[in-house]
Amino acid sequence: MKDALASVMRPAPRTRSASPLARLLYAELLATRTTSDAARAFIEPLPEIAPADALTHAVRERVRARLATTPGPLPTRASPSPP
Repeated sequence: MKDALASVMRPAPRTRSASPLARLLYAELLATRTTSDAARAFIEPLPEIAPADALTHAVRERVRARLATTPGPLPTRASPSPP
């Protein structure tokens, strides 16, 4: 019982900020579900990306291109017309 209580009373581990790749992917999701402004606010400022990280660089360019061409709210899937 004493060990169980001690484990509960331990401080929670410190959280780290999300990786640049995670932030970019989440911003891309935000852009598809909300607005490009929300996505821009989420990823700026983006921390430095390691030069050897080709995946993160590719995702960054894809997100930048998407946000550059879609000012304001992004179009969503078309809703079916009422009968």
